[in-house]
Amino acid sequence: MRILSLLLVFASLLSLFSCSKGLSLAETVTADAIGQSKSSEKDVQTEVFEYPAVCDKLSLQRINSFPVVSSEMTERELRQLCVDFFAYCQSFAWTPSEDYTYTVESKDRETVLKQGEVYGGLPYVTGGRGNIYRLMEYYNEETGVVNVKLAGSNPLDFGNQCSFGAFWAWARVVNSASFGGTGHMVAKNGFLPVGSYQYDLSISEFGNPTTVDICHENGEQTMFRAYAELEIADGLVRSDGAGHVIMCASEPVVVKNADGTINGKESYFTYIHQASVWSDQKQSDGSSFRAQTVPYTKKSFAETVKENYLPFTFAEFTGADPVEKSETVFTHTESTMTVAQMKEAVIVSNYAISDAYLTVTDEKGAVLLTKTVHPEKIDQKSLCLGTGLYPAELNKLAAENRIITVTCRIGTGETPTVYKGTLVS
Repeated sequence: MRILSLLLVFASLLSLFSCSKGLSLAETVTADAIGQSKSSEKDVQTEVFEYPAVCDKLSLQRINSFPVVSSEMTERELRQLCVDFFAYCQSFAWTPSEDYTYTVESKDRETVLKQGEVYGGLPYVTGGRGNIYRLMEYYNEETGVVNVKLAGSNPLDFGNQCSFGAFWAWARVVNSASFGGTGHMVAKNGFLPVGSYQYDLSISEFGNPTTVDICHENGEQTMFRAYAELEIADGLVRSDGAGHVIMCASEPVVVKNADGTINGKESYFTYIHQASVWSDQKQSDGSSFRAQTVPYTKKSFAETVKENYLPFTFAEFTGADPVEKSETVFTHTESTMTVAQMKEAVIVSNYAISDAYLTVTDEKGAVLLTKTVHPEKIDQKSLCLGTGLYPAELNKLAAENRIITVTCRIGTGETPTVYKGTLVS
């Protein structure tokens, strides 16, 4: 567990050595800007597309309705929060503003999302680090339409993959683990084994051995007993070059044979995951949509061991590491800030940072400019605003002594304001 003071030291070093890279930038486009045209549209007749009705819409109110983690929550409440949030992330509905094509590189497969269809959850994109917080920048809460031209301009910021999709659900509670891909989900990085199966706990990633090796070496009944100890929000990972991760969504149902051994075919649990294939499903009103997972799908112990999954949990769930109150700070603390100082400033938190938001206003509060900065890596707890900012437009506003506010969204779902001051030349 990192202590905030150490993060601040790290952030200071980061500002010296790495502020010139490590972020991508998205500019928020206002409704007025979208409506503007360089040419007159009075004499141009355009056909208005009738988008399909979307029932289970994404909304900022619903996102913010999930509780913020606290040390007063019970273990069950912590676990339920992660499961409920992940299920919501995988099942909210939307429809694209136009056809959108993306590539699942790990499957070497091109996929087209069609205008006029309704989809559920984020698309699977290899290496994708998107989440529902970020999607809200491009989502129309009234219609459920996503501006895919803007949202999908960087597929990695739009979609997500199995491990990163689950990450944002666990990030509502967990900051003890160091997240990477499926290969990094080992005990040394905070992914603690559930059950009595054994492997070398000193390894930094799967590979030698793989999860295939570990399952085979421990044997079927040992792994069945481990699956029987799963609790909701625990994870299961397989990694053998490729990989996948899923989240346990219900207490296992354990059926035993006459000799006391576990019947793997009849024993099961349910799970949630980010899949890569779209399938026909139903919204809550019975209308059709296409999604990539069915929350609370059954998986038998026999299937699970055949697919070489290892179960794991986190220290926050077991009480080995206390749940921390979030602390998020900005390294620039003066009441005024130049553009040069802004580019070197760092946001530091004890939870993962999803995005940073810069808003420039006049003295009456009218918004003059908004910017969003995305981290390039998952589980990033420090974010330098960096050179993705455009000096020309910012320098013009700085010359007018405008007010700048910096906020961010962190893994707990909170949106702390880390700075408010005057932008100066």
